Amino acid sequence: MAALHWWLQRVSGLLLVIFAGVHVAMQYALLPITLTGVPRAAVNGGLLALVVYHGVVGLNTIVDDYVRPIRLRRAVRRLLWVGAATLLFYSATGLRYVLP
Repeated sequence: MAALHWWLQRVSGLLLVIFAGVHVAMQYALLPITLTGVPRAAVNGGLLALVVYHGVVGLNTIVDDYVRPIRLRRAVRRLLWVGAATLLFYSATGLRYVLP
């Protein structure tokens, strides 16, 4: 499982660069086309999901390095994933109201 998260951390980092570039281009009208509705929501939602996933996996790495007791490490990891799911839920709900 750790190898999968390691690989997905690299993939999510690469996708973050792409999604962030598209997001900035959309915000400052740098693209020859304008994205509205579903495509815009997909870019913003994808960026949100990638940021949260990338951040949680990075924090899990820090927890693995510095939290020694295994039970505490498991508890902190679960808390991180629950926090990530909560953040995604509330942020996605907010995106629904912000996007036209």
